[in-house]
Amino acid sequence: NSLISMLKDVDKEVRKTTILVLSGLGNTRLINPILSMLQDVEEDVRKTTIIVLSKLGNSCPIDPLLTLLKDVDKDVRLTTVMLLKELRDTRAINGLIESLKDPVWMVRGRAAYALGNFNDERIVEALLPLLNDEDPFVIGSAAAVLGKLRSIKAVEPLISALKYRKKDDKNYDYVANALNKISGLGFSYDTERWEKWWEEYKLKDVHLRKWFWFVNKSDMENFTFFYKIRNKSMKIVYPN
Repeated sequence: NSLISMLKDVDKEVRKTTILVLSGLGNTRLINPILSMLQDVEEDVRKTTIIVLSKLGNSCPIDPLLTLLKDVDKDVRLTTVMLLKELRDTRAINGLIESLKDPVWMVRGRAAYALGNFNDERIVEALLPLLNDEDPFVIGSAAAVLGKLRSIKAVEPLISALKYRKKDDKNYDYVANALNKISGLGFSYDTERWEKWWEEYKLKDVHLRKWFWFVNKSDMENFTFFYKIRNKSMKIVYPN
């Protein structure tokens, strides 16, 4: 009790030290008093609390952390995003998606990276607007995750981002790599080749869909038309 009362000390350094001491006791009943320090008026105290909570792993409460994604201090928001990335808890997805709109570019970029730990259809739609972000780090972060998810929806926005890239900015390597992963091709920064491939792919895809529309499911075994993805290249192969 004497230690817990020190969490209200006027000196922020005392409060920070008390948090560290309480966390080292290994008593789960002390988690709630430590959690209360997420609302401390001092940024350093809130950051210390986040670091301590990160050591709890999967037993770390998520809901109190989600409130910190809207903290007035950008460093607290950033630290929280990075902690949520390590925790990999699906309950954090909505909060991280909201953080993609954060006014600070580093928070937006790190939130994008954190979402790369999940396989959720909402993530692709949430990341696509970031390919038009004003900051190359954010664009690269979103592209890296979209490439990992291999969503065909991302192809056209990725090509556009590559087309209007800032020269000599290595963040755009993630854009080119994302296109490579999704398509299985390797056109790097050659936007003309990417655009040509994409137009051909869309035409073939429309043709394929038309055929399947008219083919009865019972006739599929005898149907000679087939769709094949070879070496993950997304090439549509037609019989001779």
